[in-house]
Amino acid sequence: MVTFDKSDFQRFATASVGALLLSAACIVGAVAPARAAERNAPLTVQDWKMDVERQIDATLRTPSLEGRDHAAATVAIHFDADGKADTIAISKSSGIASADAEALRTANRVAYPALPSGLRGRPQTIAMMVYFGAADTAADRKAVAAMQALAEQRAEKTATLSAALPTS
Repeated sequence: MVTFDKSDFQRFATASVGALLLSAACIVGAVAPARAAERNAPLTVQDWKMDVERQIDATLRTPSLEGRDHAAATVAIHFDADGKADTIAISKSSGIASADAEALRTANRVAYPALPSGLRGRPQTIAMMVYFGAADTAADRKAVAAMQALAEQRAEKTATLSAALPTS
C-alpha cells in the first residue's frame, strides 16, 4: 500500500501546475503566429493586389522586347483552398519568349500574402498581367488600362467558375 504524506502531495501538485503551465505556453506559442498571420492578411482584394503589385515592381526586370516598345503577358496563379499559390503558368503569351519567361520568374518570386477572407476556403485562379515597357503616350496608357481591365474580367470569371465547380 502506498501512502502519501503532505510533502508528496505538494510535489505532485507543483508538478501538475508546472505541466499545465507548460502546455498552455505551447498552445499559445502555436496559435499566436496563425492569428498574427490572419490579422496581417489584407482586408480587401484591392489591398492584396497593391501588395502583389509592389512586389512585382521590385522584382521585375525588363527583358529584350525584340525591337518592340512594349509587351504584356498574362500569368494565371492558382491558389489552393488554404490560399497558397501552387500553380503558376502563362495564360496569354506576350509573343516574346524572354518576356514570358520573365513574367513567370517574377510571378514565382512574389511572396503572395494571404488571400482576403472572401476568397479563402476554396481554390482560386487569379490572372495577373505583367506589362513590359513604358506607357509614355496616351494611347499606350489606354492600351495598358484596357489590358488590365481584360485581365481583371478574366480573373473574375475564373473565380466565379472556381466557386461554382465542386471541390473534392
